[in-house]
Amino acid sequence: MSKPENLRLNILTPIGSGFDQDIVKIGFRCTDGDIVLFKNYAPTVGTIKFGKIKITDIENKEHFYLIDDGMFCINNNLLEIVTGFFVPFNQENIDQLQHDKERDYDVLTHLPNHDYFDVDREIYLIKKIKSIK
Repeated sequence: MSKPENLRLNILTPIGSGFDQDIVKIGFRCTDGDIVLFKNYAPTVGTIKFGKIKITDIENKEHFYLIDDGMFCINNNLLEIVTGFFVPFNQENIDQLQHDKERDYDVLTHLPNHDYFDVDREIYLIKKIKSIK
C-alpha cells in the first residue's frame, strides 16, 4: 500500500466533520508546547490546547482557525483531531465565543449549588479568548 502524497487532516466536532482535506502541515499548541505536524510524521497521540491553529494547504496558503481543547492522532499520513469546536479565526467568531462564555458564566454563577470547578473553567476560557486577540 503506497503512502499518500500529503497529510490528510480530518477534524471532528460534536456537529460532525469540520475539516477533511489534504494539507502540507498544521501547527498548534499541545500540552507539551507548540507542535508542527507534516507528512511522514511519526505515529503520535496527544492533546490540543484551546487556541489558534495554522494550516498550510497543498497550495501553500496559510489558514488560521480557533480550536477548542481536544485530542489528536497521527498515523500513516492521516491526522485526526477530535475537539469541541473548530471555527475560522476572525473577529466575529472571537466576539461570539466571548459573548457565549460570558453568558454561560452569568448563568452558572446564578445557579443554586453550582460547581465552582465549572465556573472557574468558564472564567479561564473567557480569559484565554481575550488573550488571543
